[in-house]
Amino acid sequence: MYDTIIIGGGLGGLASGAILAQQGMHVCVLEQHTQAGGCLQSFTREGDTFDTGFHCVGGLRPGEVLYPFFRALRLLDLPWLRMDESAFEEVILGDKNYFIAQGYRRFIKTLAHEFPHEEAGLRTFVKMLRSVGQTLPKLFDEEETARRRTRKLFSLSAYDFLHKTIRDPQLRRVIAGASLKMEPHAPTLPLYTFAQIHNSFIQSAWRLRGGGMQIVRRLIEQIEAAGGTVRTNARVTRLIGKSGRITAAELANGEQIEARFFISDIHPTQTLALVDTENRLMRQAYRRRVNELQNTFGFFTLQIHTPYGSMPYFNRNISVYDEGVDPWDITVDRTKQRTLDSGVLISCRPSEMPKGRFTTSVDILLPIPNHLYQSTFAQFATQEGYSALPAYKLAKKIWSAFGLVSAMKHIPWMPPTLENFTYSASTPLTYLRYTGTPNGSAYGIRKDYREPLRTLLPPRTPIPNLLLTGQNLNVHGVLGVTVTAFLTCTELLGRPVVRRMLEGAEELEVEEA
Repeated sequence: MYDTIIIGGGLGGLASGAILAQQGMHVCVLEQHTQAGGCLQSFTREGDTFDTGFHCVGGLRPGEVLYPFFRALRLLDLPWLRMDESAFEEVILGDKNYFIAQGYRRFIKTLAHEFPHEEAGLRTFVKMLRSVGQTLPKLFDEEETARRRTRKLFSLSAYDFLHKTIRDPQLRRVIAGASLKMEPHAPTLPLYTFAQIHNSFIQSAWRLRGGGMQIVRRLIEQIEAAGGTVRTNARVTRLIGKSGRITAAELANGEQIEARFFISDIHPTQTLALVDTENRLMRQAYRRRVNELQNTFGFFTLQIHTPYGSMPYFNRNISVYDEGVDPWDITVDRTKQRTLDSGVLISCRPSEMPKGRFTTSVDILLPIPNHLYQSTFAQFATQEGYSALPAYKLAKKIWSAFGLVSAMKHIPWMPPTLENFTYSASTPLTYLRYTGTPNGSAYGIRKDYREPLRTLLPPRTPIPNLLLTGQNLNVHGVLGVTVTAFLTCTELLGRPVVRRMLEGAEELEVEEA
């Protein structure tokens, strides 16, 4: 029998496993696919390597938000590459370019150069970011102060705060334009989500040479070194219960694995579908609450492999919008159509060679709001073998052309055609197949500042030995998922133990590659 079984081998599951393993718990991670890692994993096409969904992280230096968590997980010595300090993000609105800089002072100075009348507003904005970022480590204190403040910030609107703080509508669009690392959904986006993500990247922004699988391998090494197990091709089909508790996870091959505790890193609706209904372990009211929650948009992703030496590396992300497009509106169903640059995120993979000046892979991501998903991709979701259907292939070809033309407009050395290049095109259905997230949602459950108690799920479930983790709780992304893993493990280890892990005895520096 294991101490803890973890369902799902994404970042949330592996981080939870590493945390518990460090504290002496006997852990088993069950991953249904052939390799663990979720959106951190890499894949190959015709011998070329692509990342699934990992592009960059923020806040890795001492004193910054992600630092204590990655220090505890022993991830700071990976080959991190700092992005352009003067412009880690370029926002293109029509024919005008704006730059988002790292460092609070540089961030203010760069945008105040374009909007001198908004310097005071920018200072207020940054003051709020810093204040929100400082709450993260305090979530593990015994006092309730930080947790109360977090709950309050989840009940405030990001859109309203930005409108009250920044009066110039173009500057508001610039800041919102740098927000494709989340869903910029004006009616619901909580200030807490908006602030934590922006704050981490403005502190410092990083890419990882060699891709996200290095994080996966490092976490698996820690679990296995402590006597734990990470099993692939191990799809959980049922959680068996008795006397109000889960007793075992049953796999697709009929094998039953017992444990004292269970943590689910998969989507909560999937988790509830696994729970044995015969023993009435969970009330229908909780099931309805979770199943009725909305999910954020997905992405169409075009990934182009470029032979080394053919495309210069650009050390920033680029977000592109047509003239007149408000980034807050990209999720709104107005015309049921998508203009070419209703919102496009362009990123690239750094060379694995130190000081390498060329990239080998460019990622072009196009948001697919729900109305576009329903009109374009939903029809294929229930069809067996849909990926081979001519209509599905045509849809992928059309969206690939959208992405390529958009990138060509702003990156002059992009290839004019994909004919001579290895590339991969992923739709929301691809993410649905590999992550199980409804509609291939990129950021999981949509948190709503108007209903924080309903949309913000805690790690604990009505079943006392079943916990949740992953991007559907708290905040999504590498920062949010990592912090949530520690919050979930706090339920088993206690706050004092987790706080000691985060405080650490030794201050380390990121080893920049």
